[in-house]
Amino acid sequence: MKRLTAGIILLVTLVICVAAFLIFRQPATFRLDPEYYDTAQIEDIDIAELRELVDERKTFAVFAHQPGCQTSVELSQIVQDFSAEHQLKIYQTNFSDLKASGLVPNLRFYPTFVIFRDGEVVAFLAADSDEDAAAFSSLDGFTKWFSKYVEV
Repeated sequence: MKRLTAGIILLVTLVICVAAFLIFRQPATFRLDPEYYDTAQIEDIDIAELRELVDERKTFAVFAHQPGCQTSVELSQIVQDFSAEHQLKIYQTNFSDLKASGLVPNLRFYPTFVIFRDGEVVAFLAADSDEDAAAFSSLDGFTKWFSKYVEV
């Protein structure tokens, strides 16, 4: 009888541990602040304005491009299509200014796309990452990357 009780307790504990692992291993997605929904818009923003959003602990997204860069042009079109399809307001700024600002630690290559949650960087596209390559090459790839973090 004691073995049966110990076995049941062990089984229940194992089930609870597995359930907890499955629940907590995938980070939950979140929503941008409400003002970024229901409007398909790409809006230029300077670093001072970005700092204000960070200081105000806003949740938003920024596309950072480099003038004259063909990859920036291609990702810009994907971001524009994404904004239109999902009715999202997205900021855009110059990559060199963003990198110099220090707002995004470990930022090295352009173009990139940065997601902020409560004023903190949650994720950014790394141009040198094989894992992020699909996001640079198609609307579907970008949507999948963005949707890992943000509800659309």
